[in-house]
Amino acid sequence: MALLVQSLCWLRWLPHADGGLGHDWSYFLPRLLAGEYHAAVSGIWDTPWFTPAFGAGLPLAAHPAGVWHSFPQWCAWLVGPLAAAQATLLACTLVAYAGMYFYARDVLRVTPWIAVVAAFVLALEAFVPARLVVGHLGFHSQALAPLLAWCLLRPGQSLACIVGAALLAAYIVFSGNVYGAPAIALWIAGAAAVAVWRGTDWRVFALRASAALVLSLLLCAEKLYLAFAFVEHAPRDHYGLPLAESLLTNGALLAHVLVVGPAEALAAAWVQGGPKLERHEWEFLVGPVTVGFALFALLRVRRPVAALKPAMVAAVVLAAVLVLPLLLTTESSLLRTAPWARSASTLFRTWAVYAPLVAMGVGLALQSLSGRARQVFVTLVVVGAVVNAWWASSGPRDGLYNPRSVQAAHAALQSAPPPAIERVAWMSDAQGRPGLPIGRDDGLAQGVSQLLPYEPLFGYRLERYPLHGLTPGPALEAQADLLRLRDPLSWVEPESSGRAVGGRWTVAERSRAHSFAEYQSISWPRSSAWTQALWCARVGWLLVALLVLWMVWSRRTVRSI
Repeated sequence: MALLVQSLCWLRWLPHADGGLGHDWSYFLPRLLAGEYHAAVSGIWDTPWFTPAFGAGLPLAAHPAGVWHSFPQWCAWLVGPLAAAQATLLACTLVAYAGMYFYARDVLRVTPWIAVVAAFVLALEAFVPARLVVGHLGFHSQALAPLLAWCLLRPGQSLACIVGAALLAAYIVFSGNVYGAPAIALWIAGAAAVAVWRGTDWRVFALRASAALVLSLLLCAEKLYLAFAFVEHAPRDHYGLPLAESLLTNGALLAHVLVVGPAEALAAAWVQGGPKLERHEWEFLVGPVTVGFALFALLRVRRPVAALKPAMVAAVVLAAVLVLPLLLTTESSLLRTAPWARSASTLFRTWAVYAPLVAMGVGLALQSLSGRARQVFVTLVVVGAVVNAWWASSGPRDGLYNPRSVQAAHAALQSAPPPAIERVAWMSDAQGRPGLPIGRDDGLAQGVSQLLPYEPLFGYRLERYPLHGLTPGPALEAQADLLRLRDPLSWVEPESSGRAVGGRWTVAERSRAHSFAEYQSISWPRSSAWTQALWCARVGWLLVALLVLWMVWSRRTVRSI
């Protein structure tokens, strides 16, 4: 039923009736196509850390938001980028539903039917589908948060839980969910606090979480190294941070977006600093009924099952999880000057933690009822979740991006090799001035690398983007002993490449640049730090393989006895 409701409510925007998509699909859809091009030439097992398709050579999988190792890219290989977007939305609904169901049933120990209701509430919340509609593809792995909590907190089978949690955490990194990870971490802390209060052994959670964290860091060590190196050489700290003027107004804003929906007028009056946050930044709706039940669950808190000290710690942790997102988005000189916060576009995305917390509260509140009262309120919650999904999806949506060029390129790829990058160019306005129109990155379908790409890490108007004298023209044509293609290694390791950040290939490297322009596999010179990260990743995957083999062998041994 959740899949049906989600299809009726949100799939109508993927695409719009006129064929348009949300504006940020102009970033991700061409990059999914670039991944297809690389796979068509070099195979799916060769990771395209870099691509010639944008900016005359930029990071692809090495980008913090790169989605090469993710479900949408795997779908794109099979059915194309647009169908992959649609499949991702439905997959997120299914995964969020399953994760919350298992968590509520096995960890909170509510009845299966109550677990179904809690799962239904989370599956129909607004944050993830609204992000996918606007084109924020990296947020799709937000749906894994309840499943990750279940792996860390469910009873029994610790080794399998550790491996499962490590793989899920690594996927969150590989899928490019850099902005949603803090909310996931907060949810895990809140889910663990409630579980400990209700009797889960905190030591089991601590052991699993520590082991899974170490293993996941090993698995994605190479991705993390390259992503951090790119961000270091592409700083975006010149915008300022949007923050609410006071804690009181921030709390009122949070209540509005959770209960009523996006509050653009309130945000415009109460949020100051940084760029204006558009409607999609306030899509956190879960509805008045579910929020009311979550508050009811807090009022019905009973004596803890855990010992006094773990219960007190759990209560403090849950309180911190509830309050911290508000503190992180309220005016503070500390936040305005902190290096990690200055480069963030907004910290309001940490409010995504409240949807799974509300769903958990709904489950606990319904479990505390009995008889006819439970039946009535279950019906009320289910109807309320459906109404909220329709209400959230009925708001205005932009369809500014036309995906037809990328769709046609995917279809052409079935019968012909991908077009190599032959030119670098920029799009001009009526006066001949370089412009930044939506859809400019689609040029890869015609063998053109957009010289002024859509790359927010350099600023929304490319304020920090180095051109190094690049002008439009043939990609492999010489300009004073330099080609028009960049050596993309220079974005992450300028010392290893022997050039400035974003530096260009030389004429003497034309053969290598030609291979790069054709999406061929290239071996990149690695620094010692990159080599160490690579070996950490190899060790991590070897450990996972050995642990899986051990679990299979142990299970077969037990069955034979």
